[in-house]
Amino acid sequence: MKQNAEVYISYAWGDKTKKGRQRQVVFDDVFKVLGDSKLDVIVDFEAIKYKDSISKFMAKLGTASYVVIIVSDKYLKSKSCMFEVTQILQRKELHKRVYPLILGDVDIYSSSGIKSYLEYWQTQINVLEEQINSMENKSYARPIYEELDLFHEIR
Repeated sequence: MKQNAEVYISYAWGDKTKKGRQRQVVFDDVFKVLGDSKLDVIVDFEAIKYKDSISKFMAKLGTASYVVIIVSDKYLKSKSCMFEVTQILQRKELHKRVYPLILGDVDIYSSSGIKSYLEYWQTQINVLEEQINSMENKSYARPIYEELDLFHEIR
């Protein structure tokens, strides 16, 4: 990475569980090391100000030259985190710009682990489809359809 380069960090934050605290320690360590290296570290909670567009931030993260992804079980089950991944995947050269850190609570190296994440997102899809089907007037369901499309892309 070039000195003074922008480096985005994508991770799942915001819970007080033991795993949440462990994720925070990893994030804090990565944030400090990158910051000490004179890199311009960009994270959502600092970059997004009141009334800023979260979607625009996520799209910019997707096109960034450097992205560190702290992958946890919560990350792989987070709509927001997985939206960021869809944005990252749209730009090529992943091996040159994306630096994944896989935490111990993730099982993406076995078929049963992969299957469990596929099943998780299929369940989310099923819930949204049930919500849509239960609506009397589907003309108001546009946001649900958009979320459904995202969930299909994630799965």
